[in-house]
Amino acid sequence: MVNNKIIGPNSIINFDFNQKEINSKIDTGAETNSLHSNNFLVDVSKPYTELKEEKYLVRTFNENIDSEELVWHRDMEDRIVKSLGDTDWMIQMDNELPRPLTEMVYIPKNTYHRVIKGTGDLKVRVNKLTEISNPSKEVRNIIDITENKINEAVDAKFVKDFLIDFGALMSLNFSQITKMGKDEKATNELKAMMERIRKPIINGQTYFEIIKDNINTIPNNPKLLSAILSQVKNFIEYIKPRVERFVKDGPATNGVNYKESWLVRIKKIKEDYIKIVS
Repeated sequence: MVNNKIIGPNSIINFDFNQKEINSKIDTGAETNSLHSNNFLVDVSKPYTELKEEKYLVRTFNENIDSEELVWHRDMEDRIVKSLGDTDWMIQMDNELPRPLTEMVYIPKNTYHRVIKGTGDLKVRVNKLTEISNPSKEVRNIIDITENKINEAVDAKFVKDFLIDFGALMSLNFSQITKMGKDEKATNELKAMMERIRKPIINGQTYFEIIKDNINTIPNNPKLLSAILSQVKNFIEYIKPRVERFVKDGPATNGVNYKESWLVRIKKIKEDYIKIVS
């Protein structure tokens, strides 16, 4: 049975935290004894096996693991973690309640946390943000907690509608944008833009995959929401000048001025973004 008290290695109110747990705190990232086989890693000091893929790690915790091995610890880099498939295993951050691993969890570096055992094996995807190419830029774009402090007065429905609306702009509304270039060079620029916004942004997932899988939990997960809002801000700053510069002026053959329409939508999205971010 999961203990839902807010506990942690640094808690002031910590009813069931014993000395054995305190002594078990460890800092990961140091050199350890490992066995390698291609991309498969078995670290004899860790409670999981690990498979290294192109942009992230896949870790598997066996169902027979002793819960005492799942100790409080902290890591040397920011990371985003999400289970691969349904699970009742949970993760707990210092001084926070346990939360499901079925939603994306952002773990800032040097933050104590632990995994809480559930039933069956647990397989998670781990994205160490410092391992992304050009880390200073990518980390700023993916996790910018300082700039994206969520306005608590905004309700969950407004946030969900905002995320869905932005997704619709990038997919349905922009479905014909590559046909609206001023010339060949402009068309190529718009094609490159569409390729970029369809690429993975967090934990190997595209914006559309993240929203599809997590739309009901994102409004209640401030850190993940902040990460997504950083991406939305980045997308808008990237998209708006390209629409202004490369899309044809005036109405199309059907009488619709797409450029004007898209710029109005972008302006509305920016206004809603400001309402969400205090």
